[in-house]
Amino acid sequence: MQYDISDQYRIWLASVKGITPKKYKLLMETFADAQSIWDKPEITKDLLDEKTFESLKKMRSEETFIKLFYTLDKSGITALSISNPDYPKSLLELFDPPPVLYVRGSIDVLHDERMLAVVGTRTPTYDGKKTASEFVKTIAQEDVVIVSGLARGIDTIAHTSCIQAGGRTIAVLGSGLNNMYPSENAELSETIIETGGAVVSEMLPDEGPQKWSFPARNRIIAALSKGVLIVEGKKTSGAMITASNALDLSRDIYAVPGSIYARLSEGTNHLIQNGAFPALSPWDILEAERWGARPSEKNSAQSKPVSLTENEKIIADLLENQPLTFDEISKQTHFSPSELNSLLTMMDLRGIIVKTPGNSYRMH
Repeated sequence: MQYDISDQYRIWLASVKGITPKKYKLLMETFADAQSIWDKPEITKDLLDEKTFESLKKMRSEETFIKLFYTLDKSGITALSISNPDYPKSLLELFDPPPVLYVRGSIDVLHDERMLAVVGTRTPTYDGKKTASEFVKTIAQEDVVIVSGLARGIDTIAHTSCIQAGGRTIAVLGSGLNNMYPSENAELSETIIETGGAVVSEMLPDEGPQKWSFPARNRIIAALSKGVLIVEGKKTSGAMITASNALDLSRDIYAVPGSIYARLSEGTNHLIQNGAFPALSPWDILEAERWGARPSEKNSAQSKPVSLTENEKIIADLLENQPLTFDEISKQTHFSPSELNSLLTMMDLRGIIVKTPGNSYRMH
């Protein structure tokens, strides 16, 4: 890829050891361009700690500059600085967006309007594996890009299932693109690229995984996506960090419920208890995001009218024209809160109504 001179200096500055997203943002807001920092590195002395300032001076050499862009070119990596028009706009919503996003594969896929993150435990149960695979395949067939972290477990299943369904997927790494982690997913990363997807990282190409890098990459997964689906995970898992990032960014959060006795359902059940949308079917997500309509059931039961009680009919009539919240339904009916909650729960379970991520109810 050809870079203009201003972009080259930005990419160089971001490569300096110790220049975090926050420090990069401070420098660019203070000096407007990175070339002035290259020309006169001493202007940064009052803004950087001594170690980072010394690193900046050390890496201010033509040899370092040339080596950086040679590595990118040799590895087939595109470096998108935060000022590049191809930089994903959704990442700008982060308070600490990556100064540079390194990309192998499609740039266009990073700008797709339909993106869903799918994350979860590295040690899924049989049910977790089956759920992740079935959900992703159905969702990917509706031309939704699947975003995940290429980790073992649910992440790997998400990427693989998406490809099997003929979809495109984005893998966000917690290591550099030339230092694949986990190493067993190197072949999968190539398949992701070959099938129209992308593998991305904010870390320098040859950097290995760090303790901080996995929580950091989770914010990128959340920011890229319209919503996040968590399949299985403990309350302290990385998937919960992704969910927290998604919440900060006002993304839709979906969680697959599980047994109250299963540790790997602790996280998802906790999310649902605190307002996440319970995903019992991939169509719950597709319909909520308006990415697809649930196919009609082709069975004899379809032709039979749904039998409603008198109280259920009152609610159905209210929801016929528009979605309503619990409080709005309560104000327009004579039901007590406990009775209304029971009615809504049963109608939801019977597939008569649907609860949306915004905690409204609508007809199925």
